[in-house]
Amino acid sequence: MNRIVLITGGTKGIGLAVAQAFLAKGDIVIGASRRPAEVPFPTHALDLSSEESIRECVGWVAREYGRIDILVNSAGMGIGGPLEDYSDAQLQRECQLNFIGTARMICAVLPYMRAQNAGKIISIGSVAARIPIPFQSMYSASKAALASMTGALRLELKGTGVSLCVVEPGDTATGFTAAREFAAGTGQHSCYQAPCEHALNAMMHDEIHGKSPETVARAVVRLAGKRRMPARRVVCMDYKLLCLAARLLPVRVVEWVLGLLYLKSKKDAGYRYAKK
Repeated sequence: MNRIVLITGGTKGIGLAVAQAFLAKGDIVIGASRRPAEVPFPTHALDLSSEESIRECVGWVAREYGRIDILVNSAGMGIGGPLEDYSDAQLQRECQLNFIGTARMICAVLPYMRAQNAGKIISIGSVAARIPIPFQSMYSASKAALASMTGALRLELKGTGVSLCVVEPGDTATGFTAAREFAAGTGQHSCYQAPCEHALNAMMHDEIHGKSPETVARAVVRLAGKRRMPARRVVCMDYKLLCLAARLLPVRVVEWVLGLLYLKSKKDAGYRYAKK
C-alpha cells in the first residue's frame, strides 16, 4: 500500500529531495510550503507561524487521502550573526519556524496517527544541535530543542504506534545558504567583525561545497522504512566521527577546535560584517 507522506518545506532544498525520493518509492507525497511552486506532486499552503494554517493543512490531507502515514518536518531557516545583533522579531521568527511550528505540526498529525495506531514523524535537525556553531547560536539552539523534544515525545508516545526521529545533516548544498538572513544589528559592534566574518564565511563556504540534499533524502527514506527508528541519526560518516569526537573530548578541546575551524578560518564566501 502506498504511504501518504506530508512534507513541510517540501518544495525546495532537502524537503524537495526527500519528496522526490519518496515518489521514487511509489509513495504519495504532499508538499506543504508557504509559497506555491511547480513540483511533480500535490502541494498545500502552510504558514508555520499560524495554528489555523497548520490545522487546515493537516486536516485537508487527512480528509483528501484518508490517513497520514509519514510526516517529514523539513521547513527551517537560519539567521547568521552575533546574538547581540538579533532583533526581537528575528529571535521569535527563527524559534517559531525551526521549533515551535514543528511542534505544532506534530501535535496536529498525532490524533490521526494515534487513530491509525501507526505513523512516523521525521524531523530535519542539524549537526549544529550537537556541536554549537558560533554566530549561529539561535539556529543551534532551535535544533537542539527539536532533538530534545523528539526524545521526550518518543517516551510519551510509547505504545501508540507512532515513532519519531531527528535526522541531523551537516553542511548541505541547497538554497538555504542564499536564503540566510543576517542579524538586524549587523555592523554595530566592531568587536565581532573579525570573528563573525571568519565564522560565517567558513560556514557559507562549507555549505556551498557540502553534501547533496539527495544524500540526506536517502537517509530519511531508509529510516522511514525501518520498523524501529533511532531517536537521532547523523548523516554521513565524516559527521558521525566529528560528533563522536565532540562527545568524547573535553569541552575545552572541542571549543579550541571550533575556534580554529570557524573563528580563524581563511575561507571567503563574500560575507562582510558591515552595516546594511
